[in-house]
Amino acid sequence: VAQTYSLLREARSGLLVAFGLGASGDEDFAAAEGLQLPRPATAMAAQAWDRNREKPLELALTLAGGGRPGARALLDGYRATAALGARLLVRLRLRADGSPGPAAVEGLRSFAQLRAAAPGPGPAA
Repeated sequence: VAQTYSLLREARSGLLVAFGLGASGDEDFAAAEGLQLPRPATAMAAQAWDRNREKPLELALTLAGGGRPGARALLDGYRATAALGARLLVRLRLRADGSPGPAAVEGLRSFAQLRAAAPGPGPAA
């Protein structure tokens, strides 16, 4: 893991390193699935999380192929992550050509419309 991180940084690729809660604690940010602060399950994960705790945090929701969890759930997730000082990372599955499916596109558009119509806590887009 350390060697991979070193190669990425030496190449000055502009890539940021994330590995869930962290593999070593040397990640640029933590990206945990769900909308709550992480609860590491192993001693190694707890040690990595302790080292990453003060770094930027992204909490993730997965937008399924059918457009779920839906625009309202994305908006609620966006607000919940902002309240924790985190950012919302929306994961979505891509089709074979690398593009999102129509339901995912519609879900993201609906989320953007809801967010624009009822701004709340969180960073500006």
